[in-house]
Amino acid sequence: MAFSGRELPARSAGPPKTAKNGVMTLPAITWLMYAVPAYVLYTVVFRVRYGKSAVAERFPPRNLYGWIDFALGACLIGYSVWIVFGAAGADPVSVWAGLCFWSMGCLLRVWAVWTLGPHWRIGQDEQDTTTEYVRTGPYKWMDHPINSALVLVAMGQALITGLDARAMFLLAFSVVYLLVQAGAERRHWAAKRRDAPAAEQQSSEAANEDRGVAGEPDAPTPGV
Repeated sequence: MAFSGRELPARSAGPPKTAKNGVMTLPAITWLMYAVPAYVLYTVVFRVRYGKSAVAERFPPRNLYGWIDFALGACLIGYSVWIVFGAAGADPVSVWAGLCFWSMGCLLRVWAVWTLGPHWRIGQDEQDTTTEYVRTGPYKWMDHPINSALVLVAMGQALITGLDARAMFLLAFSVVYLLVQAGAERRHWAAKRRDAPAAEQQSSEAANEDRGVAGEPDAPTPGV
């Protein structure tokens, strides 16, 4: 039997893995593009621009709000390590839909933080009297846009990675964080609004006492 000098091409063992691997590295890229500027870089910019720390929390946390913020930080660090070094557990649901949700979350966070300006802080500081209640920008239309932005980003990540353990971990925690911290922040600002009239009245009374004026804060000055 005669054989030609041509070799038969080797049988392919399957499609190249570079395409799938390329898709699965996308969630790591999108997540780091969101998390690093949001939680690291902008804290430096905030310090330089406003002359104070963006982090209002202390360690160990002083209350439930602080512990939940601390848990969020641990969750974000854990997810970052998991998404960068962990193995993929599912196929993407929809990369393009995921990118849309991710983009909406990023834009919403930038809009909200820009609107807050010097009043943005990570956590709550009861002793900080410089922060004000903001009701412009996205806060005119919705409550807690920064926390909602994290939920949108988590939804985008889940669509890109597929509904694996990593996706459900981030998505579940972001939703719980939104619900719990939203209630805590509402109570915080409601208490500050309740205390504001009393504080203003005490301030006015003290000012009147310094001027030698008796009676109610708005009472006319005797002899005028």
